Amino acid sequence: MTPLTAPIALHPGKLTLPEFKTDLHGSYDVWLAVDTTPKNFHKLDCLVGDHDFGNSCKNIPQTLNLSWELIREGRVVQGATYKAGAFAFTQGVIEANLGSVDGIPFAPQKLAVTVNEDGADLNNANPRIVVEAKSAYWEKWIILRQLSIFWAGIWLIVALAVAIAMIVKHRLLAKK
Repeated sequence: MTPLTAPIALHPGKLTLPEFKTDLHGSYDVWLAVDTTPKNFHKLDCLVGDHDFGNSCKNIPQTLNLSWELIREGRVVQGATYKAGAFAFTQGVIEANLGSVDGIPFAPQKLAVTVNEDGADLNNANPRIVVEAKSAYWEKWIILRQLSIFWAGIWLIVALAVAIAMIVKHRLLAKK
């Protein structure tokens, strides 16, 4: 569900990330993830462009400035320029959504990233590009797993009932 996690240095220039393959039809999110601590959270949040907290970022400009292209069979099939918008926060990580790509199962593809502005302050936070299936797809897999466990349980009960019935039948025939 996360076909690519690749470190990236946010120095001006263009780089191509390693090849990856998606395993589902549908949308995958492209994120820039950085590690954070309680001490540097606010600064990093501002650097990636999350200015939702009023004037708290007025002295910390956004330095995340990049664009990306999805390449399949040597052709650019999708791309976008980063615009601050959607963010995710988990334990010790800030993620800035760079856009989304349409997954084609098992098709080799690459992301080419162009860094337009030096993001040196973000480089100390282990920046990486992450491509992952949108949460709706994760939920479907979770439900499928639950159904699989349910049916495995049903077959286990049936198999045990058959085994017990055979043992009882064998013992009854042995007594006659």
